[in-house]
Amino acid sequence: MNTKQTLRPTSRHPEVANSVAYTGSLLSFLSNSTETDGRFALVYFHATVGNEPPPHVHLYEHEIYYVLEGELEFFVEGEEKSLMARKGGTIFLPKGKAHASYFRSPEVQLLTMVVAAGGEAVGADVIWRAMAQPTQSMELPTGEPQAYAASDENLAKVIQLAQKHGSVILTPDETKQRLPLYPGFGAHLNPNV
Repeated sequence: MNTKQTLRPTSRHPEVANSVAYTGSLLSFLSNSTETDGRFALVYFHATVGNEPPPHVHLYEHEIYYVLEGELEFFVEGEEKSLMARKGGTIFLPKGKAHASYFRSPEVQLLTMVVAAGGEAVGADVIWRAMAQPTQSMELPTGEPQAYAASDENLAKVIQLAQKHGSVILTPDETKQRLPLYPGFGAHLNPNV
């Protein structure tokens, strides 16, 4: 982190100018790590069921979720049961803990904050921005759930960006080992699972 940076106050709300679309989700960057000396980023996240991120680990940052609308279930390494959060609730995920989530409602709206947990700058917001496309409206992208791993090319890019910015996307074997309660990516969309 650059402790010489002069920090400036900012004021933002979700709007097209600070928002992007990615795999059925809308992300609005309310505070960027580049503006906070790499100490935190705050993102408004609006998504539909089936567009959850793959199981992963943040090496340098803690994550905090505040649920504005909807319900989520988190599977976290070392926990004996999943963690649930619904409107008005929070989830804290410490760095170094593998985790995955399911959206348990058709849509979710969250405030997601990543906070530096050591000497390295946060990088999750950099990854999200790099993987996304500009948006022309504040409406959610439509269509079938697309998931982060929608294509091999997309997954390879996510893995590369994650490694560069302090996160690790788990392989299926790593996921089974580190998140034994997690039924699998997309399993919640299959009523037979």
